[in-house]
Amino acid sequence: MVLPLLLIVLSGCENKSNKENKSSNEILEKNFIPEKLEKIDTFIEQSIQNRVTPGATVLIAKDGEIIYNKAFGKASPNMQMQKDTIFLMYSSSKILPAIAIMKLVDQGKIHLDDPLDKYLPEFKEQKISVKSSNEEKFIPAQKVATIRQALSMTNGTVGYWNPVYLKYGVDIGDGDPEFDLEENIKRLSKVPLMFEPGSAFEYSIGIDIAGRVVEVVSKKSYAEFLDEEIFKPLGMNNSFLYPPEDKINQISVIWHSDDNQLNGKTQPHKFKNKKLYSPGVGVYSTVEDYYRLGQMLLNGGTFNNVQILSKESVNAIRSNQIGDFSVKDFNFYQQGYEKYGLGCFINGKGTFRDEGSVSVLGLGGKNLELNFDKNMLLVVLQTVFPAEPAWRVSEEIARITYDAMKKE
Repeated sequence: MVLPLLLIVLSGCENKSNKENKSSNEILEKNFIPEKLEKIDTFIEQSIQNRVTPGATVLIAKDGEIIYNKAFGKASPNMQMQKDTIFLMYSSSKILPAIAIMKLVDQGKIHLDDPLDKYLPEFKEQKISVKSSNEEKFIPAQKVATIRQALSMTNGTVGYWNPVYLKYGVDIGDGDPEFDLEENIKRLSKVPLMFEPGSAFEYSIGIDIAGRVVEVVSKKSYAEFLDEEIFKPLGMNNSFLYPPEDKINQISVIWHSDDNQLNGKTQPHKFKNKKLYSPGVGVYSTVEDYYRLGQMLLNGGTFNNVQILSKESVNAIRSNQIGDFSVKDFNFYQQGYEKYGLGCFINGKGTFRDEGSVSVLGLGGKNLELNFDKNMLLVVLQTVFPAEPAWRVSEEIARITYDAMKKE
């Protein structure tokens, strides 16, 4: 009786797989011109041959179905790229503190417009740096920044690579400190603000403050909260703040380039103290895990019948949170973004991207594109420093994807 039963189970699995493939193929043929989509393969292979990028993982989904999922090139000099290759996501991590905060909002534990000092007393009396005639003065901020302002980068925190962080001992996610997120945020609170909270936009480490709020309110570490409330429920089994030992060999190294070509130098990621969880740049993940995260947002907060967020919270994440302020002074080598939501850029008019679509951008050439109107997403993952050559690769992949879509 065991063998027939096994055959029935296998037959059921095969039928399910065939149905999924049929559904994916139907969606592909209905919405895309396959010959145009195949240009992605040719372009990436040429980019690898020209030593612009060592390789990449690319996934496209439409109407909830994966219609393109491929790995190209190498993840390290001795390892081929795989669909489950793990990448340090850098700033593509920033969507996660927004999701975590909105989950707490849905639970009624916090409000977006709560002042930071309600949870983090160290933000009660911040100073603003005012420079004139080569003299720097410090004046008291008129008000305490809010959680919303921290997530939308309007809280006044200085830009990412400002040398002032060295002066105050703040880690911006690229070091190996002996302290944790609580200590890092306390140090950050001492750094003078650039402007009065809510009066401008500045791409910064300020979003990490929201991650610390998550810890205080949930009484869990940021890593525990992501794992228990987001990663495990979504089936993101290759996503971590620090990968376990048995996943280290899946991680893509950092590739370096000179004059827009790879120079043969690579740098592995280091895991020493594992004390500081960096909400803004510290998540490791894969193309398929970020598909699950992105599709959850496209679905209005649910994935595979698991609800992570309410529709209202998803709408807050993807909506302009910076008013009339501009983000154009911050260059991520991508066309189209004009505004900022909660942990993500919002695209405007005048490019191949649809107005209102969302881009979650990360250093090294990473992009999660979310088109809510077309229920389409694209994930491109690679890691090259300096980032500009890789960004041209991800930008062209996005352009090819949009060009391959059939006009409605």
